[in-house]
Amino acid sequence: MHTDEGRGLARRHVLALLGGGILGGPLAAPAGADTALDVRILQTASSLEALAEAACARLPADGLSGFARDAGRRHAEHKQAFQSQTSTLGGRSQDAPNPRFLLLLEEPDPLAAAATIEKVLVDTYISNLTVAGDRRARELLAAAMAGAAQHLAVFRVAGALAAPGSTQPLAVPLPVADLPKLPSTVGTVAPPEALHAMGGPELIADPASGALG
Repeated sequence: MHTDEGRGLARRHVLALLGGGILGGPLAAPAGADTALDVRILQTASSLEALAEAACARLPADGLSGFARDAGRRHAEHKQAFQSQTSTLGGRSQDAPNPRFLLLLEEPDPLAAAATIEKVLVDTYISNLTVAGDRRARELLAAAMAGAAQHLAVFRVAGALAAPGSTQPLAVPLPVADLPKLPSTVGTVAPPEALHAMGGPELIADPASGALG
């Protein structure tokens, strides 16, 4: 669903979930829910988290390494949560990276690849929030989506700082006097597009892409 109405529905749904106890325990699917679809959604989400974890591990050991390690750890935690709920619903846990987007790990620019993968996670989870029937699955999708949006924003800002034409390395924390040295794109590449602006279907992993037969 990519219409403005659909995006608005997804955002309202996410906000409701974020205010409703994401960290609770496993919950059964409501009556009439499509458990088989929920399992595929959870398996594909696990595969995307495995892919994002691998992407974070590829990032160079520079000023971003601490954030990358933390992001990779959070992706591992989300993967485990998705796997746990998959088992709760009677499905097999998925541990392999998503095959549809696996080639992104071969991109020569690991930062750009990591940002693209985080965008895949955000868009896929927003899309799946509108169709998942299991309450716990929706809670996990909302939590993972928020984390991926944060990572995406940071990676996009880092990419803008490292873009061709950028000036000398900047100190962190950045002195106010150095603000003019920032590329003009730094303030526009992340908010609010990291969460609110969905791309096209090419950045969404359909539930079958990471499902186990």
